[in-house]
Amino acid sequence: MTAANLVVLASRTRRPEEPRELCVVISCHQLVCALPARTIERLVLPDEVTILAPDPETPRTHSWDIALVGEERYAACNLGALLAVPPLEAAWVLLRVRHKGGLVPIALQTGPCLIVQKLGAGVPLPSGAFRARSGAITSVFPTTLLANRGVAADVGLWLDPSHLWVESELDAAAGALAEAGVS
Repeated sequence: MTAANLVVLASRTRRPEEPRELCVVISCHQLVCALPARTIERLVLPDEVTILAPDPETPRTHSWDIALVGEERYAACNLGALLAVPPLEAAWVLLRVRHKGGLVPIALQTGPCLIVQKLGAGVPLPSGAFRARSGAITSVFPTTLLANRGVAADVGLWLDPSHLWVESELDAAAGALAEAGVS
């Protein structure tokens, strides 16, 4: 048999690998969540963040706190509260979320960072599979991919930070930052 007689069958060819994206995987109590690294400005520890006390003389028109990280101010929010689980306090993820032609700086309080690694897109979820922030939970991935981190959950949740908040919440965050002197 010569090489000219050999035929490569389509079923025997190697399948292209699934596109993978670098992400930050965080613990959220019994949940494991992945945030795309491209959406994250920085990760910080709690001792790097100061929550500014609101002026008691000024009536608040929003529910957002202001977090100070270095000289930068961010609208502060807790991922646990967003996902309807107890609040988290181990770390902060600094984001800039697109809103009405600009970027809203948001400090998202989270659980501990488990690992930073590339993950595949996961298995898409039907809209409404989760009641809390369903638009932000885009797919699930097997936690066996987490390089032996010993997580209790069988699957992790891919989160899309651009959909964690609705427009009125981002309006309120922008308003809180404007009241704090951030333009």
